[in-house]
Amino acid sequence: MSNAPFFPEEMTPIPGNSSGPLQGLTFAAKDLFDLQGMVTGAGNPTWADQQQPAENHASAVQKLLDAGATVTGKAISSEFAYSLYGENGHYGTPVNPASPDRVPGGSSSGSASAVAAGIVDFALGTDTGGSVRVPASFCGTLGIRPTQGVISLEGVWPLAPMFDTVGWFAKLPEVFKNVGKVLLPEQPPQEISTLYYAEDLLNHQLLHPAHTKVFTQLISQYDLQPLTLFEDGIDEWINVYLVLLSAQLQESHGTWIREHLDAFNGVTRKRMERSLAVSTPEKAWAKWKVGDLRKEGNAKVPEGAVVFLPTTAGPAPMLNQQTIQCGNAMGEILQFTVFASMCGLPQISLPLSATGGCPLGVSVMGAQHSDMALLAYALQILDEQM
Repeated sequence: MSNAPFFPEEMTPIPGNSSGPLQGLTFAAKDLFDLQGMVTGAGNPTWADQQQPAENHASAVQKLLDAGATVTGKAISSEFAYSLYGENGHYGTPVNPASPDRVPGGSSSGSASAVAAGIVDFALGTDTGGSVRVPASFCGTLGIRPTQGVISLEGVWPLAPMFDTVGWFAKLPEVFKNVGKVLLPEQPPQEISTLYYAEDLLNHQLLHPAHTKVFTQLISQYDLQPLTLFEDGIDEWINVYLVLLSAQLQESHGTWIREHLDAFNGVTRKRMERSLAVSTPEKAWAKWKVGDLRKEGNAKVPEGAVVFLPTTAGPAPMLNQQTIQCGNAMGEILQFTVFASMCGLPQISLPLSATGGCPLGVSVMGAQHSDMALLAYALQILDEQM
């Protein structure tokens, strides 16, 4: 079984326009994005076998082709995009080039792996609960989850449309920025005026000591002010998120999943069974509660604010580690990613920290529709820290 970021079969590159701001650059698209003439498999071979080739490219792919970039690979995804670790028992787990004995992070594992290995200049992923941010942190690349809804999801396989976003990875800051100029809509300019750090996450019991060292420096250098993201604790946020994720998975794919549970790898099957078991009263409670949490969260990150926070608690877990299979594993990662997912905020992971040669991402998070201003500020921070 391969550990390459792409599917074993060779793909004929899809050339972009002969001119444009991305001319000469190559990219990969996660196996959730439609590529004309190819099947979108969502990381599962049984699903793939039952699909017809896409009639058109996904909207985001088409924009990049129009801007001159060339698609050279379809990147492996976790099954049904339902993992934050990136393992795939059917196609093989893409290697983490920064730490080959560790997981790459998921579900956009192949995309992050291809960028980190230098196989492509950038790659498209999707981020629902952290599926760009987490692999960016684990593999040591730049990665962004944009404001919810600013990039079209047309032609993208849906996991949970309430939270799904199109994101991307790159190693070079200039490439990262130029992809943003193509994919992100024009937005009113926003001045960065208030800088915070997520005090509750920096005091988290799971946080790696290497993060504490880096954030101590950042707090001093940029005069960051403390901000508590979760006033009443984080458990309710994660519970609401997971129930809504399950509810939307049921709506989008529930019938197929029930009829094909044996098609899923063991760990993913358990996740699917848990999602299918979420009850109608639970879904009603979560739909009622989410509005209050979003209102509370967005009030903490107004226009002009930037919040510094760890992308993940620590480095990537070792491959085939048993703790990855336990029910609490996803919840532990979500403690660091759920705020932006629930509130629809843009968040960028920067490779600013490491421990024992393993990357650790430091994130900046901004107000809704501050994507371009946040991107420019993030790359300024990266330049000053490198």
